[in-house]
Amino acid sequence: MIHLSALDKSEVARVAHLTLRADQMQFSLPPAVALIQDGPFDHYAIEQGDLVVGYFRIDRAYCDHKDFALPDEMGLRAFSISADFQGRGLATAACRLLGPTLAARYPRAASVALTVNRTNPAAYRCYLAGGFADTGRLYRGGRAGAQHILRMDLSDHKRGAR
Repeated sequence: MIHLSALDKSEVARVAHLTLRADQMQFSLPPAVALIQDGPFDHYAIEQGDLVVGYFRIDRAYCDHKDFALPDEMGLRAFSISADFQGRGLATAACRLLGPTLAARYPRAASVALTVNRTNPAAYRCYLAGGFADTGRLYRGGRAGAQHILRMDLSDHKRGAR
């Protein structure tokens, strides 16, 4: 069973074993690097039982530096499943938990957005299966080329949590 748990910046050891495939390094930071970066970030472990299998961070100031972001919208960044655990449906399962988890932890947030590179169709399909919708717009400011802008409305998850 997959679950999401908050991480403190001091918990680098919990994600130090997580790796990205070489072809994924252009799309995301290694978790141990992403965890220690400064910024308005909240960090999370993706766990299967007691084992950390992935990582992501929530950018609470996403709309301050992404022109496509809506007011009261957070950003999903550095989402990854370690190379050793890919291909098992864990990323999709984790994405499906994002709506209820984020709605409960960030009651003032209206939505969460992300960008996914056009040359990363597996991640694109995962995010759609996990509850994100394609906005039909592209972000061209990424370091690895044009990216789809995806968004998840959190309002339905908030109603379900009441």
